[in-house]
Amino acid sequence: MQPASGSDWDRPRVPVFKPLNHNKMQLNEQTIAAYKTLITEPAKHGLTITPLEEFFVKSDVVTAKHILAKNYMDHVAPRDLPKVILYIIMDQVFGICDGKDAEGLLGYHLTPKTPTV
Repeated sequence: MQPASGSDWDRPRVPVFKPLNHNKMQLNEQTIAAYKTLITEPAKHGLTITPLEEFFVKSDVVTAKHILAKNYMDHVAPRDLPKVILYIIMDQVFGICDGKDAEGLLGYHLTPKTPTV
């Protein structure tokens, strides 16, 4: 039995998903390692940014991970540093989140050395 004319069957099909853009960055161990080298040893690569470990200092108060990440991303701007890669590197450098902030969000006992506005 054929559907009635003018039904959904007559409409052209539109792909549900966009085709993959093969020009986009691949998230793999090599990409993460490359970014980690750049942000932990920037001077070796001619960058004038503060290394990740030196950007933060220990604190008695927990700061949410996303806030620390934003502070560092603002520091390295306008360079592109994907948030997911920074999160992975933060886990590698500082370990897993070691506490919760006042709002109950996971974070670290860290704060930026220089307060950001």
